[in-house]
This record gives sequence, structure tokens and C-alpha cells, in this order.
Amino acid sequence: MYLELSHEFSVWMINLADTKASILAGGAAVFLAIMVNKGRPAYDFPGKLVLIGVSFVTMSVLSALVCLWPRVGRPTNNPLFFTSVAKMSREDYMRTVLGPEERDLAKDLAEENHALARIQFWKYAALRTATVLLFIGIVLVAAGWALGTV
Repeated sequence: MYLELSHEFSVWMINLADTKASILAGGAAVFLAIMVNKGRPAYDFPGKLVLIGVSFVTMSVLSALVCLWPRVGRPTNNPLFFTSVAKMSREDYMRTVLGPEERDLAKDLAEENHALARIQFWKYAALRTATVLLFIGIVLVAAGWALGTV
């Protein structure tokens, strides 16, 4: 029961990270489009602040895309992982899950949970980085615009 709940929770957390990263990347991209459309010369200090801020927002979008990048190439023969199943022939898959030896589902689920935890770790690290970069970028752009209009 614990392993099944842990697996469901890990999948949910990965989906949540992807949703957050999608929203962050979309919002930051809109912000970038507005900044590029407004255009501000970077020859003075406020303009340089805006340029640096836009660079931070761009790095934020890239970090969010790192979070969204699929991580499906890990080598495994665990029949709970879809790429493992996709690489097997139908006969190999049937033999693996219904063969003469009963598979240890708890072991397979524990291995999958461990792999999912590693994916979660890297997704949330990229998401955290994207959020910090976005915050810094927005502050710098706002400061540049505020100083430039004084």
C-alpha cells in the first residue's frame, strides 16, 4: 500500500512541477514579448538594468524548459516503466509479467519510486532556479523602467 501511494504521489508531484514550469515559461515569455515590444535603449544605466533583467527572465524560461524536458531514456528493465515496455516485444513483455516466475511487484515499484524521486529532485531544482531568475529579472526590469522614467 505504501509503495503504491508513494508512486501515485511521485507521479502527481512530477505533473505538478510540469504544470508550474509551463505556467512560468508561458508567463515569462509573455513578459519578454512585452519588454522587447516596448524596446528601451541600453546606453544608460536604467537601460542596462532592463537589459540585464530581460536576460534573467530569458534564463528563467530556459530553466523552466529544462524542467519540462522529458526524462525517459534511463536504462531499466522494469515493466512498470513505459519505455521499458515499449522496447520489449509483445512476447517478451508477456513473458516478463506473466512468466513462470512471479515478478516481485514490490521490488519493481520500489525501483520505480526511486527513479521518480530522482526525476522530482531535478525538476524541482530547475523550477526553483527558474522562479528565482524570474523574480530577479522582474525586479531589475522594474528598477530600470522606474529609474528611466524619473
